[in-house]
Amino acid sequence: MNVDTDAFLSLLALQSLPQIASIPTIVEASNSTTCDLLKSITGLNVQPVEMAASKLFVQCSRQKGLIKIYRHLLNYHKNVFNLFSFREVVGMKYVDVRRRIPDAVVCGIFRSGMMHFHPCEDEVLTETDKLLLIAPVSWRRRAQSTFSNSPNGAQNSSHYSESTEGQRSSSMALEVNETRLNSIRKRPSKTLSKSNDYTLGPREHVLIVGWRPKVTDMIREYDNYLGPGSVLEILSETPIKERSSIVNPLMQKQLKNIKVNHQVGCPMNYDTLKEAIIKFKKSRKHDQNVPFSVVVISDKDWLGGAYTLLLAENICQKHDIKVEHLVSEIVDTGLGKQMSRIKPSLSFIGAEEVMSLVTAQVAGSSELNEVWKDILNAEGDEIYIKEIGFYMKEGEKISFSELAERAILRREVAVGYVKGKKQYINPTNKLELLSFEMTDQLIVISEFEGQNTRMRKMTASANGDTDETSGLTTPRSCEVPLCSSYENGITRIPEETRLRDPEAYHPKAVCIGPYFHSGRNSPSFRRMEQHKHWCVNRLLERSNHSLEPLVQAFLLRLSKTIKTKSFQQLYAEPVDMTEEGIGMMLLFDGCFILHFLLRHDPNKGAEHEYWTKLDAGLLDHEYETLQWERPWEWSLVAIDMLLLENQIPFVAVRILFDILKTEHDKAVDLTACARNMFNKYLPAGMRTSTRPIRCQDVRCLLQLLYRSLLPNPKLHSDLMKPPPKPPRTGIDPAKKLDTDGVRITRRQQWYWWPLSHFQEPFTFLDIVFSHGKVQIPQLEVSDASIQLLQNLIAFEKCYQGTTSHVANYAAFMDALNSDHHDTELLRKRSIFDVQFTPAQPELSLRRRCKQDVDPSSENYLSRMMVDVVLYKEARASRKKTQTPMSDTAFFAVLAVTAYVLLAFCWYIVS
Repeated sequence: MNVDTDAFLSLLALQSLPQIASIPTIVEASNSTTCDLLKSITGLNVQPVEMAASKLFVQCSRQKGLIKIYRHLLNYHKNVFNLFSFREVVGMKYVDVRRRIPDAVVCGIFRSGMMHFHPCEDEVLTETDKLLLIAPVSWRRRAQSTFSNSPNGAQNSSHYSESTEGQRSSSMALEVNETRLNSIRKRPSKTLSKSNDYTLGPREHVLIVGWRPKVTDMIREYDNYLGPGSVLEILSETPIKERSSIVNPLMQKQLKNIKVNHQVGCPMNYDTLKEAIIKFKKSRKHDQNVPFSVVVISDKDWLGGAYTLLLAENICQKHDIKVEHLVSEIVDTGLGKQMSRIKPSLSFIGAEEVMSLVTAQVAGSSELNEVWKDILNAEGDEIYIKEIGFYMKEGEKISFSELAERAILRREVAVGYVKGKKQYINPTNKLELLSFEMTDQLIVISEFEGQNTRMRKMTASANGDTDETSGLTTPRSCEVPLCSSYENGITRIPEETRLRDPEAYHPKAVCIGPYFHSGRNSPSFRRMEQHKHWCVNRLLERSNHSLEPLVQAFLLRLSKTIKTKSFQQLYAEPVDMTEEGIGMMLLFDGCFILHFLLRHDPNKGAEHEYWTKLDAGLLDHEYETLQWERPWEWSLVAIDMLLLENQIPFVAVRILFDILKTEHDKAVDLTACARNMFNKYLPAGMRTSTRPIRCQDVRCLLQLLYRSLLPNPKLHSDLMKPPPKPPRTGIDPAKKLDTDGVRITRRQQWYWWPLSHFQEPFTFLDIVFSHGKVQIPQLEVSDASIQLLQNLIAFEKCYQGTTSHVANYAAFMDALNSDHHDTELLRKRSIFDVQFTPAQPELSLRRRCKQDVDPSSENYLSRMMVDVVLYKEARASRKKTQTPMSDTAFFAVLAVTAYVLLAFCWYIVS
């Protein structure tokens, strides 16, 4: 805090100097809040550099050799970060520019004050863009010659001329990429950074020896990197009361992944340190396979810290304790290097010195502040030293340029390699074929650890780790595939459609998804919001899981499945919610839907039986918790779950089911449960088909209903084929058809065997014409059915690739039902089951749906209407050819035949 105060007063003193505003003023600040405060000082061009020594120390303590790389990149006699702008690259693609600079490493694009380490390969560079390169300081003088030379020069053959792949053939380029993909170990599709709530880090145990007030920064940084279940044990002579004033219960609650414990003792006393290490390991007996590290920090007596680290190594060796990292802070880096040569297993990190070098580099180029801010931030891109086996196969001879291309496929930037324990950053000859051992490493700029994290989790699982999070963080089955029809997010109703009938698209009992999120606390939705929490608790109880691991596992797997950086992209319209808010909303709404579906398992599974007992009052304490006073409210809930804007991606429900399912749920099919729920609560006549629909093909519940209602092509071989020519006119009204000899009848669904065995299932859209009869399934005309029709028609309009069957059905029924005479006929034939109160004399679906429901050019009923017209024409033609005499002769022959048959029968009987 004193550092920040001094910096603030110094800036105020500089304010009075003339022309100071045009000069960048570099100042060190202790945290990001102070940085914002210092930048707000008017009259100065302040470029605050955050003192990220704690962040840097934690990074380097977890990757041996990383501190050497930082020193290299901050040494002006070696390869350093440089920002360059070239007129020659304007209008070129990033991939071509990257391959045309053989003597530097292109790390990304600096655009609009922000650093982009992983731009799209086809990104076109603009005049204001700058390239971030790792190259010697002297490279600037020969930079122009790089672009003036032909790209087909000696250095640009092979991999650097790969921009000519496009000149060869696209198939050749695809073949090269396919070969590279087969040679690398693929990263997860997700690109979220470690500290994000939706990414789980590795579980570790860390013993921190020593104490200083700023240890809280280090603790928070460990919380960003480590995963749930991690433990930090602090051993120091400082009294616990003094430590608790800093690491207080409030701070402990803010930590997401780690738990902080305290021990009191002198770290430089051998017996005290031995007791602390052995006690710490014994207390974690069931976590023997979790990595263990010893980190020594110091305030003033840094030499004592080095001695303590030597003691810790000796203790661990004598008691056969495996240690992942043995690290200590040090001020004299020369002494640290000398001790590392004597004891290679120990790491000595001079974080303060490295931070001063960062400040010096930013003073030379203020724009590099954003680069270092990103690299030293747990949420940004960082430097990692990864196994060479991620990028090549054993025994393969490979150049650094080829390794760089393979790293790009893993969304990483290769800046160098470690071979034979010696590091090479920005190698001079990038085309030289090298023979790597599997113990060698590649230095990359990457977003998160990925493979190391996953390997540790797999190891923990293989070794029988019984931590409560292990069953969730390591998925028990393969990754849930995304909906195959997932082209765009869940959309909203067009405003002109909504204005015609706003109530048709607004829920009445339950809010699902973000579009009605602001109204969730209103009285009409409050009870269902309480029920969502009950559903989450019920699903956790039946699967023996707890909430926190569920949240972490769900968000992680959803991130992997949707393959996007943002949950916002699940919805087509902007959502006024944070990423965390959307994730938690999807979890609670998904659990609500999942439990509702499990209750309607057609096989009457375990949850169906539980709910039956609950509904019968056999579980009074649970039933009182729900407080259901109106059983018919579930019908409103079912309708609300099928409104166009009241949806969540069904993939969220599938992931939750995959995490929370029990042994009794192995035979559960969520689509079958949903159809059973539709048939129970939806209006009569909207019975769904039984055609199989895969879970991964379902976008949302409304889409599942829509697909379940589509006409059955098996009912008539020509039903879904376009007619030879479109009908000359539409369908006539029902009364006129009846007069013309075309009978309108209700299509019956048989539910009793053996009749049902020989009948194909159909929905209300399956209208057929056969033997002079138009057979129409019964439809209940009610507020609920009209509301569903409105949302189904809106679904057809809003989502590309869908048919217009519901709109065509509504237009057909409107044409059939032109006035009250047609309505009365359809009522008498039981085609319309009118449920309006009071009943309306005119039942125009077009008017009631309040939408444009004109038939589309690809009307699935076109062939049927053509057949009706042809039948009417043939019938009229027969009438014209018939005469009264021919009719008399026909009846006479019929009478004689009947007389002969009766006489013959009488003769036989007598």
